[in-house]
Amino acid sequence: MPIPPTNTSPAAAFDLTGLMPFNDTIDLSGLANPQKVWFKFTLSGQFGIGAWVEGITTSPFFLYRPKIKFYKELPADPTTGILQDGTATNIVEFFLEESIAVPSTGIIYISIENGYIGVEYIPDQPITIKFQLTPNTALPAGAPLISNDISGYPATLLHPNGTPTQLRSFIPHGESAAVLTNGISLWSEGYPDHTKLWLYDENILEITSLTWSFRNRLRSPISSNRIDTFYIEGSGKITTVSTTGTIGSITWTVPTSGTITFITPSIVDNDIIYIQVGEGISKFHKSTSVLDAYYIPYELFDITGNWTYYYGEGFYGNEFLVLPGDNIITMYTATNDNPDRRAKAILYSPTGTVIRTYFADFEDINRITYGVDYTTFWMWTYNDLFESQLIEFRISDGVRLHEFTLDTTSSSNGFASETEPTFLFGVPESCPFIIFPPALPPYGGGPDPEPLPAEFGGIYFINPAKAHDTYYPAEKKIPNPTIKTALIGE
Repeated sequence: MPIPPTNTSPAAAFDLTGLMPFNDTIDLSGLANPQKVWFKFTLSGQFGIGAWVEGITTSPFFLYRPKIKFYKELPADPTTGILQDGTATNIVEFFLEESIAVPSTGIIYISIENGYIGVEYIPDQPITIKFQLTPNTALPAGAPLISNDISGYPATLLHPNGTPTQLRSFIPHGESAAVLTNGISLWSEGYPDHTKLWLYDENILEITSLTWSFRNRLRSPISSNRIDTFYIEGSGKITTVSTTGTIGSITWTVPTSGTITFITPSIVDNDIIYIQVGEGISKFHKSTSVLDAYYIPYELFDITGNWTYYYGEGFYGNEFLVLPGDNIITMYTATNDNPDRRAKAILYSPTGTVIRTYFADFEDINRITYGVDYTTFWMWTYNDLFESQLIEFRISDGVRLHEFTLDTTSSSNGFASETEPTFLFGVPESCPFIIFPPALPPYGGGPDPEPLPAEFGGIYFINPAKAHDTYYPAEKKIPNPTIKTALIGE
């Protein structure tokens, strides 16, 4: 960048088109406060742009505190028309969409200025600036999906190997969700209306919204039988939701005065719903509306001085997982006096016997969720730097099938240290967290797949003593003898 830079107005914006990912420094020492500079980028089918700008601090003050703003088209008045903005040294994300699954066109303008409030400060060293486009490629079955609960931010889909691969427009911004194996999912609304739910199809496009008046709090749980039915709770009542968004004709009332933090149906007994109330898991019988004594009482959990069983009132997504055979997986965080400082999950038998323990590497656990089927589950943990570790465990033996670590979009430690960033959109500081069972095409569609080769008919000559590439370049087709016989009358 020039010294001092010349991109100090929208008309003189530095053009990033063709330069992504962009990683450079800019010398602002020749500019007075607020050291405002401009960039632009011409859209050609992208759905997301991210920016990170280095801050300069001298304790206890921020001396250069970047403020990043995004605009669509040339801003005649930079105080209006702001589409997205952010401050400090965090990553600022901008999601682009004309309508659902339709990317924007035109030019995006980005301004960066010093948001420091105090004595005038001129940076005395080059400032690092980084920009990146969000990938939009196809995903295999089993992609982690995390809905950002901050209004206006999209959902993030990760490849199972940990690469942020797609962004999706998303309305709910709630704290609970469930998905069926066919990809249909049900999500809770965040604010302002906790009674509202949103149903999405196998392409993560909205089917319908619905309202259930008994839902009275942000974290009222949602679960499913994983096949064709969702279960929702609110005000101590439970009902079902179909794959078309129809609320069940029956509402069951759970006889408890405590807050129900999580529910999920039995896989083997349609009459039973497992319910978390306080510090244990109980059985609720739909036919009799009886809530049994603890199926797995708190005393059977690992409650030594080094572990805390998480029953987070639904904040952490799935409180527990119910598997075929009614085995149950619960999650634990390490306490401060635990020498291992590793979160874990425990697989219990129907009698409460510990079958297997699964250890993470980080100490605090966010949530656990089902894999594509009942053979695996995912665990999401984080450390003091707020780096997230996601691990897919095979349930039968505890083998890690996938594991990766990402920074959150609210903490740019890893991105700031990258020499040439490969992505900007890490795991949002958000929930809920589900694994999406079907494979997904690029968001908004993509190029048509290559046609399959035509089906060949007739008879082929193959020399079994020779490999095709040393005898014939391919199988050699000879005429169908039946046709020849018919034609010459033999």
